[in-house]
Amino acid sequence: MEIVIKDGVKYTRHFFETESQFEQIILSQYKFIFGDNAILFDKQKIRTATGIGTIPDAFIISPDKLKWYIIEVELASHNVYQHVIPQITRFKNALENIHNRKALVKFFDKSIEDDLTKLAGWISATDDKNVFRLISEILDEEPELIIIIDDQNEELEIASKNLPFNTRINIFKTFCRDGFGLGDNIFQFDILAVNKKITKEKIRLQQTVDIKDKNGELRKKASSPSAVEWAQQIPELSGMHGLSNWTDICNHYKLNYEGNSARRVLKAWVKKINPIGFQYPMLKNEYTYR
Repeated sequence: MEIVIKDGVKYTRHFFETESQFEQIILSQYKFIFGDNAILFDKQKIRTATGIGTIPDAFIISPDKLKWYIIEVELASHNVYQHVIPQITRFKNALENIHNRKALVKFFDKSIEDDLTKLAGWISATDDKNVFRLISEILDEEPELIIIIDDQNEELEIASKNLPFNTRINIFKTFCRDGFGLGDNIFQFDILAVNKKITKEKIRLQQTVDIKDKNGELRKKASSPSAVEWAQQIPELSGMHGLSNWTDICNHYKLNYEGNSARRVLKAWVKKINPIGFQYPMLKNEYTYR
């Protein structure tokens, strides 16, 4: 039995009987896990291409890191292969659907714009009032899956290495003061984010991500470019004024990006048309070997 002693008072490890009760505790502590600027979004159904609906326990956007997360809350007593893996596979299939991505961008944007607390936090963290544009760029990237579980599960740790998302497992332990139940608690978990304020100049720079190629060799993924930097490398755009973001560039080329990410639309257009006869730089993932 695990216990914690605080000021001479004993707190005993608590195990939840239902996932919903555990989930309520987790979501009440999300800012301690992801940082003060993290924004939590309630459950939102997404569908696979065949129409099968699936609902993650929550979504979180971290404007500090320009990242988004799928949150899955689990009990260690659940069967990994019957419950956890099928659910996560449906998440992946659903997010492959472009309509779901568009719907999520609109959902996140509206949730922030309609909530003054969220909007104030967003602006404070990013210095950017254009919520829709930045969310679109964040959702251009793959989300990270965070599985928060009440105890260690060896099967889940093994299975997580083959999941279709970059996955982290966070063991969240709850200790209750004797005689008080869930009224007086101590929590133990890993912190996944550090608060920091980002400026407009840095807002489109992604953190460096280490990945492995098919041979297992470590590579470094180049950070995403800014629209200004990218445009300066295109002869016909270099020196033009008013091209400060991906939307401006799409407007210059008369590309319809309504309901989608302007960068995603431009990337697809470059790949299909390539109108000036050479590969546009930095719109594809570039890697350098260490």
